Amino acid sequence: MVKKHERKWNKKLITIAFAFGVSLSGCGKSAETVTDYGNMSSEKTTAESLTEEVSSQEIKNTSESIDIQDARSGQKLSDWLGGKELSRENTFSIGKYPANSSLFFGIAENEEEIESFMKSGKGASATLDTDELPVWHVSSVTQEGIHESEVVHNLLGDNATEIRGTVSLGAGDAELVVGACRDFIGRYDIPFKDDDAFYQEFDNPEHSCQAWFEGENYYWHTYEGKYMDMDYQLVIGYLGEYHQKVISFFPKNAGDLVGAPECNLARDQVSGQVQVETGEGKWEWKTLEELGAKKKEVSKNRETLQKEAESFVKNKLFTKVNDIQVNDTNLLFYNESFNGQDYSNTIIGGVCASISWSFGKKFVYTDEDTIANTGQIWMTDDGVVGIRAYIGWNFEECLSEQVAILPFDTAMEFLEAEIAKNLDLTKVTASALTILHLRFGYYPVDSPSNPAESTFIPVWIVGINSGNGTTDGYYMGEAIMNAIDGSLIDIKYSK
Repeated sequence: MVKKHERKWNKKLITIAFAFGVSLSGCGKSAETVTDYGNMSSEKTTAESLTEEVSSQEIKNTSESIDIQDARSGQKLSDWLGGKELSRENTFSIGKYPANSSLFFGIAENEEEIESFMKSGKGASATLDTDELPVWHVSSVTQEGIHESEVVHNLLGDNATEIRGTVSLGAGDAELVVGACRDFIGRYDIPFKDDDAFYQEFDNPEHSCQAWFEGENYYWHTYEGKYMDMDYQLVIGYLGEYHQKVISFFPKNAGDLVGAPECNLARDQVSGQVQVETGEGKWEWKTLEELGAKKKEVSKNRETLQKEAESFVKNKLFTKVNDIQVNDTNLLFYNESFNGQDYSNTIIGGVCASISWSFGKKFVYTDEDTIANTGQIWMTDDGVVGIRAYIGWNFEECLSEQVAILPFDTAMEFLEAEIAKNLDLTKVTASALTILHLRFGYYPVDSPSNPAESTFIPVWIVGINSGNGTTDGYYMGEAIMNAIDGSLIDIKYSK
């Protein structure tokens, strides 16, 4: 039973699993059929002939399926594509217009190599090499799927109290809950009863934020109660326009997590070192311990913390994500007197786990109204002690851990042919066209039978310029092509 409490202080797939031309199977030790397209002719080919060739080679899931775990162990993105420095310079026609492709793509072993590719002067894009090329079936978050009452009960028990007024630092409310309210209102332009209060300084203890509000297609609810015998606050929000839920759950006094209530504030400490001034304009790096911070170690190993974080998100929040990673980030506990230099009254403790939607660390391309899964989970030896997350997708099923994709040269032939076949020539304002700015990543393809369901697949994204090169004419838009079978998913024209 949730109690109401008025706060008195004054002051928001084309179905891909269904038609890849490549048979997909579930994650783990599973069989997957792949297609060997062989060497394509270097002569110009039409979209129809390329499509016909792939269709003729469609392979069904039979006993001859290849077990990807055994037959293709170690197969990386660079192996599928045929190299690590990939380029294409080609001239062809799109209707009556001469066109040329000027494409370069790099596959790197580390971030330093990516930076080198980007500085090559070839208009290059690059990505990390990986043996992960998964395909995921996902569903959009719905209001019914948030299970608000169950989440409140899981975290705060039967004695949770609704906060129907406002929250503020001056009232002793959780810093990150107050911040979440302001972020929600500001990010999505939610009408606020007291606009003046919202636009005031966040860290001013006298300033507050509305804790409970509802609109036609959104809401924001704040609760408080006990969790692990500490005073906690929870906010649950929903944005129907984006099919997204927002969760923020933290103790009112962060220092309770490390037995130091005098350190009532906390933040993710990105680095264990800071740069301090040593005099005469000189600076040097020092560890936080050297600057006086005390450290409260976490004894649990990373694997245990990972399992606890995954279980918390799945079972307590009714949320399915595909990637939670415990990282090396610690929490820094401090109070209002902290000046960023003297750490003698601070404590380092706990660790963070990150929520993301990683597909082998690949770029994710989405529509403007699509929200990524992001978040931070705070953990100590007691388990999960805090979380803030923005969730737009539930990852329902991994259809394949590593799917076969077309070789680079073949894929680019498909791409040119599909653009030539489908480009709206009425939008061309110059005498020529240029294909450029190639990227590789993931894209959600909607199910034709259920718009709330999609499948994330590997894709190629390329820019189309109406003119000769990048400076002549204007940027028409981007073409998105299925990297598995070479079919065009969409051309998104610039507005």
